[in-house]
Amino acid sequence: MDAGTSTRITVLQGFDQSKLHPPLRYGDRIALIPNGINGIACYDRSLSNEPSVEILPEDEVMPPNVELCHWKIIPKLQYEAAKSLKKLLRKGTWDGGQGLALPPPPSDSYHIDAAVNEFAQAHRIQNSTDLKEVFRLLMDVEEERNANEAEERRQRGNIIKYGDTVQFIHSSSGLTLTITKKQGVDKGCKALEMLQEGVENSIFVVLPAYKTFGQGEPVTSGDLICFYSEKKIVGNICCLHVSARPQKYAGNVLLSAPVYELDASILDTNATSWRALLFQSSSLAHEVEGLIKSEDVVCIYHKDGESYLNYDPILLPAPFFHLRQKVKPSDRKKAGWLWKIEGECIYLGGQNIECDDRKRYRLKHLVTGHYLKSQDGSLSTVTSCSEGTLFSFRHFAKDVASKSVLSHSLIMIQGNGWLSMSYSDKDVAERAGKKIIGHKAISRDFHAIQSERDAFVLMPVSKKYETTVNELKSELSTLISFRRLLKNCSDIANKDITIQNLLKGELPNDIAAIIKLFQDHSAALESSITNLILECSADTDPNPLTREGRPKILIQKLLREMDAHSVCLDILETPFKKGFQFSWLDHDNLTGEMTSVLRLGHRFIMHFVKENEPNAQLVYTRIEMLKDQLGKGVSATVSIKEIFFEKRRMLNLIRPHDVKIFMEMLQKERDPRHIDFLVSICTCGRDPIPSNQSLVCDKLYKDYFSLIPRYRLQTDRDEKKMLFMLPSTGNENWIDMSSYMQNAERTEKGYDYASSIMFNQFNLLKEKEKHFRYFLRCTSLLNNLVVGRNHEAMAMALKN
Repeated sequence: MDAGTSTRITVLQGFDQSKLHPPLRYGDRIALIPNGINGIACYDRSLSNEPSVEILPEDEVMPPNVELCHWKIIPKLQYEAAKSLKKLLRKGTWDGGQGLALPPPPSDSYHIDAAVNEFAQAHRIQNSTDLKEVFRLLMDVEEERNANEAEERRQRGNIIKYGDTVQFIHSSSGLTLTITKKQGVDKGCKALEMLQEGVENSIFVVLPAYKTFGQGEPVTSGDLICFYSEKKIVGNICCLHVSARPQKYAGNVLLSAPVYELDASILDTNATSWRALLFQSSSLAHEVEGLIKSEDVVCIYHKDGESYLNYDPILLPAPFFHLRQKVKPSDRKKAGWLWKIEGECIYLGGQNIECDDRKRYRLKHLVTGHYLKSQDGSLSTVTSCSEGTLFSFRHFAKDVASKSVLSHSLIMIQGNGWLSMSYSDKDVAERAGKKIIGHKAISRDFHAIQSERDAFVLMPVSKKYETTVNELKSELSTLISFRRLLKNCSDIANKDITIQNLLKGELPNDIAAIIKLFQDHSAALESSITNLILECSADTDPNPLTREGRPKILIQKLLREMDAHSVCLDILETPFKKGFQFSWLDHDNLTGEMTSVLRLGHRFIMHFVKENEPNAQLVYTRIEMLKDQLGKGVSATVSIKEIFFEKRRMLNLIRPHDVKIFMEMLQKERDPRHIDFLVSICTCGRDPIPSNQSLVCDKLYKDYFSLIPRYRLQTDRDEKKMLFMLPSTGNENWIDMSSYMQNAERTEKGYDYASSIMFNQFNLLKEKEKHFRYFLRCTSLLNNLVVGRNHEAMAMALKN
């Protein structure tokens, strides 16, 4: 698709075709603008697995996700060794068909035979011919990768000429743009994909759109050019192309504007011409260290007020200055303080920022994506690049010769007035029991005397921390979008439909819409929640349903400030708030995807509050909703247990009704996970909680004594055995404890059979294994009831 020039191309603002522009060089970061279309090439993993062209409204000059819209140009790299290795691995014979992971390459060629013999013996591989070839190719791939890195460094800064070959690396993800053999949206087009490592199909030849430029002439920023594949794809040379139809995306994000597929056309008449606008020069990497650039993430610190510019819509509707005297990099860890500096337009939008009234920038809140706006003497935030969102900088010191801004240097910020802090207007907000003191952020009249108080420091944020925030934000955006889709579903009119009616296919539209929503998006939801769980905890277990490990406090804090718990709790609650019945979850063929997502949601809440009392206090505000999901097969017990576990303030909130709920569920099913909750509320660390011990004792020994397992010692031919039995379960046979010691082989995690029962996913356990786990957890409960020499509990235990 190559539209005419009548369309208003606002994305080209700042680019004047009649002026001289710098040449493009290897290592530059560019934005790809299709000719005649007010759009930009981008890649958003939460939107689709394929690159696309995002169309901008006519009144916007910058895409809302500009960080996903620029690409690094690198020279042609070599992939012969990688191609040979991939071809050999496709045969599947190198490991005897066992599907083993690739071994690390040997240190040098002299050790290949030893490495091959060691690997073959360890995995019982008979024919080592292909195995030896794999080891040799692994070394070749490593050498090829090192040579490619050296070539990229050597070519960096060299001018790109027409006829040269290039590759495109997505700046945000580091993935390589590649043509595939799959059919695209349009007829005669091949789909593109993003790969971790490039291949031969990732190489493009740069040619002019018209014959007015010749081979060997420099390519300048903004020239109309075409990109053709160097290698034939299914017998045809392909050119980079924009589809005429919207892309079929994964559906994770609701878009305000259409998104078109970026593909490769095999028809020369469909060739799309592009303007490759320079976004950030490769030479910036070699300039003075500490210079602030556009797209940098900073904290804006008011020097005299010792406060950070903060935006947290849950605390206060408008930005404010958060009083915090600590200025070390390790103390700048609040998500609300993070602001990204964006250029006024795409062209040269990633260059060094300058103190110049003619150079203007936008301040974008990293977490929410809102822009800071100055209007009528106050500061607010908006979601688009509207009037009042542009700011310029001025050096506070009068004797600074350079216009560039160094990190930690003093500057003044002006928009529709001078950015300032009101010392008289003090705001106090509270979150999770902690008070946050701040001052109102305002803008002063240009004609007013500039206060020497209002000098700011731009404090850069580490790239590692910025990357972490962006990754969490990306995963959370999937959940936010799904929550919006879920809330848009209609309320269920008929709530009396039985599961039998549903199985017969009698699905009303309102029920079918909710079920289909979970079915369509379950893969994306499970992936995002799993990644959040893995980020939130430190453990080697990749399974989110069994992963435990210590919590990562910083990630928990960031997720709290991003309001991740509210998003997850809304997804857990909304279907049932609209009338969906828990009994309908009993049929996996119909609601299996929904149940899986709900279980993962509760596991995320568990990791979110683990060893974190402020987070637990926030989740506790919706404890009644979580209680409603107990015993419904969605693993609500694990999240509720962790809210109270070893948190003294939370444990003091336990009431008799809470204990009774779990006792009643145990009466219906001897589920050891319910016992875990009762175990956890009796102590805090090594200290007893007498009030909770009394609550559990009173219910257990008086009203629910049948829940306690029976045990006895039996002598059989001079051999003593310990047996146990669960009364009132319908299966009151005595079980020999020694039967759990049979086949005590070590599992992959190093557990023996009995230990693995305690750690494996509960739903995968056999009935006999569940009984064993229940017996041991009851033993722990009886032990915790008498911690601290609780005489009441000891008397009841001895009496019974």
